[in-house]
Amino acid sequence: MKNVTVILAAIIFLTSCASTTPKESERSILGNWDAHGTFEGKAFVLEGRFKPGGDYDGFDNGKLFVSGKYRLAGDTIFIKDGLCNMTYEGAYKLTYYKDSVRFNVIEDTCIGRKNGSDKLAMGRIASSKN
Repeated sequence: MKNVTVILAAIIFLTSCASTTPKESERSILGNWDAHGTFEGKAFVLEGRFKPGGDYDGFDNGKLFVSGKYRLAGDTIFIKDGLCNMTYEGAYKLTYYKDSVRFNVIEDTCIGRKNGSDKLAMGRIASSKN
């Protein structure tokens, strides 16, 4: 009986330790992301919504300003949208840090998209679902 008590105590201890270990962040671009900043003295919130199936939308202070397509290959995201040319893809390296992601340009001749996306860090917006 004493052995059963010791084994049971050990199991409880090990499972409680496992449940307190921080969960590594999900390395997926799917979902909603935002970045807060200022431009010419005005605050802004940029939101990116990456959907399953390769569609994404970009919002500036709640207003849709771009929609496009994306695809992934490892840690690289390829983006195309109406800002420049829907037949041309820009390539960006994704670097994940816990609940954020950073975009670093690999190649993109779309100057507007490159200026807005290179070195951009966005935080994952927590889902309201429980």
